[in-house]
Amino acid sequence: MRDITILHDMREQLRLMTLRASVSIEGRSMIVHERTFTFAQYNSPQSHQLFLDELAITLP
Repeated sequence: MRDITILHDMREQLRLMTLRASVSIEGRSMIVHERTFTFAQYNSPQSHQLFLDELAITLP
C-alpha cells in the first residue's frame, strides 16, 4: 500500500473578508457599518443581504 500525501493551504480558510459602508464628511471617510465574513462566505448573496439588513438597522 502506498502512502498518499495531501497538501492543503490553511491560509485560504483563515482569510477574512470585510464589507464596509462609510460616508464622506469634509473629505474624510467615516465608517458607518462594518461586517467581517469568512472566506467561505466571500461574495455570497447571503452575506451581502445580512450586511444590508444590519446596515438598515444602523441607519436612521
